[in-house]
Amino acid sequence: AGSGGAGIHISGGSNISIGAATTIRVNAKDGILIDGGSVINVQVQDSIIQGNNTSNAGYNGISIVNHPNGIIITGNQINNSPESGGFQQYAVKATGDVEGLIVSNNNCSQNVVGCFIAPSVVGTKETFSGNINTDIGVQPSYFPGSLSTNGSTWTSTAGVPSAPCSKGDIDTN
Repeated sequence: AGSGGAGIHISGGSNISIGAATTIRVNAKDGILIDGGSVINVQVQDSIIQGNNTSNAGYNGISIVNHPNGIIITGNQINNSPESGGFQQYAVKATGDVEGLIVSNNNCSQNVVGCFIAPSVVGTKETFSGNINTDIGVQPSYFPGSLSTNGSTWTSTAGVPSAPCSKGDIDTN
């Protein structure tokens, strides 16, 4: 707690796991920074990531940059409350492509801007589901490819791979 930079900075390595109620809080920059293509298979699970970006300079709970491979973020509390002085912009922000990004079942309430943004991640490489933001409700889910239920297949045809399926954009074959 209280680092002048990121709480945890991962810039290389493989099969890295952060979990078992790890608490990452009140850091000047990102709570966790996952940085680089030499990072392979990182899991952040069942942790508390709160009140980071105390410098109020645009940092996040978890930031992902420079094309890492295989990132799973699940079952965490990633928010600004109950800490005071943190200004996490997003719970999770990916500014470079990621070869397999899963963000699921996280509580990402009370971040300054929102839960998740990944404009550079190719939609077929990301899954975003089951996340909760009590400020605005359940977050939309994004899945790579089709989703099948009870014999029906649902496919986004919106033209934007990471766009959520909605009425008018769904083929039911």
